[in-house]
Order: sequence, then C-alpha cells, then structure tokens
Amino acid sequence: MRETLFSPIRIVFGIALMVLGFLLVPPVFNNALSNNRLISLLSIVSLAAIIGTGAWLLFRHSFRMFLEPLSIFALWISLVFLPIWLLPLPKDALYLVLGFSPFLALLLWIGYTKLKAWYKGKRNT
Repeated sequence: MRETLFSPIRIVFGIALMVLGFLLVPPVFNNALSNNRLISLLSIVSLAAIIGTGAWLLFRHSFRMFLEPLSIFALWISLVFLPIWLLPLPKDALYLVLGFSPFLALLLWIGYTKLKAWYKGKRNT
C-alpha cells in the first residue's frame, strides 16, 4: 500500500474524530429519548458517522470498506430502529425493545457478508 504525504495528518484526524465521538456518547444518549425525536435521531446518526469516519481515517481502508458498514447502518436505521422508535410505547418498553435491535443490525451485517462471499465464490468458478 502506497503511503501518502498526509498519512500522519490522516491518522491524527482519525484518532481525534474517534475520541470526540466517544466523548459525545454520554450526552447524546442522555437526551436520546427526549420529546423531539427527530433531533435525537439526527444526533445518534451523526455520532455513529463521526466514530465511523474516524475509524476509516485511522485504519486507512478503502472508501468501499467505509461505505459497506455505513449502508448496513442506514438500512438498520430506516428498516428497524426508526419504525420501533416511533411506536407509541412507554419509555421502559422502548428501552427494552431498542436494546435488542442492534442484534438485528449484526444479523444484517452477517447476511451481507455471507451474500458477498457467495457472490464472489460464484463469480470465481
């Protein structure tokens, strides 16, 4: 892999974004279920994007390796998290249901990687 001139700047910026993202976790999730759900959702999504961008910059992956998890995250937000979050449930039940919803994101990721491996194997034969 060819090192670029800006590699140290990229690494420092990636570390700074990840640290900033992890420092913002408590205040964001402290207000996660406030009355204004749109602002709460945008703050959670932006927090995930900050941490993901920092990790991408830090580990110097290709742009495709950055877009794959981001697209799975977007699918999880739009198909699982948002519909559950907008249900008229009491806060205790909402905490319980949303606590298990990241496992569905993990299942989406596992399904995507299995499908990708199957497609590559089929294409190579």
